[in-house]
Amino acid sequence: MTNVVTIGLELAKNDFRARGADASSAVAFRTKLRRTQVLEFFAAQSSWIVAMEAR
Repeated sequence: MTNVVTIGLELAKNDFRARGADASSAVAFRTKLRRTQVLEFFAAQSSWIVAMEAR
């Protein structure tokens, strides 16, 4: 995840999907997070632009 500049976060009731993209918009990672993991995940990351989408 070293080249990630943007994270897309798909919001849901209990499960969240996070997708990282690099500067050329190529997918750098995809991960599924439980509600209890979201804060811990973002606290461990460096500064990124975050885009949110609700389903």
